[in-house]
Amino acid sequence: MLSDTGALLRRFEEQDTQDIYDVKEDAQDRQTQFSITTKTVVSDNGQIQALQARDQTHADDPEGTGSSA
Repeated sequence: MLSDTGALLRRFEEQDTQDIYDVKEDAQDRQTQFSITTKTVVSDNGQIQALQARDQTHADDPEGTGSSA
């Protein structure tokens, strides 16, 4: 009976260990995805700012004629 209990405890311990590794892997995957998303947002923000600056330049010249009048 004690050997059965020991075997059962080892099985639970192995499953707990696997669960911990699964949680760790999931956390690393989420961290990687968060990092990728953050880089994309920063890049998109830079593009938006560049477009806003370009639009502001054109807002000063609504006819699009530039400074060569």
